[in-house]
Amino acid sequence: MLKEAEYRGTFQTVSDKEHGEIIKLYIDKRLGIKKGAKRLNRSSKTIHEHIKKHNMAIDRSGFCAPCKRSGSQYATKSQLEKNKKRGSLVFLFLSTLNVDK
Repeated sequence: MLKEAEYRGTFQTVSDKEHGEIIKLYIDKRLGIKKGAKRLNRSSKTIHEHIKKHNMAIDRSGFCAPCKRSGSQYATKSQLEKNKKRGSLVFLFLSTLNVDK
């Protein structure tokens, strides 16, 4: 079940769909953290934290739960590896994980 964004006082949480969009913009569109933040109307810290959480989840368990729930093409380590040849940013993304190359 997809988790929706919630308003919590002065900030809004990130939904699973938005998390998947953050990862997609970072890998497919090759947007940096600041440009991704501007496009999604989020802080650069939020974008950075979600990329970091994604990397840690993939490294720890082989998949990212928010990406999996949202149907992202980057939900699992094997899906990331399949896209390794698509561009250097995916390679750089994978190199932050403990993935055998």
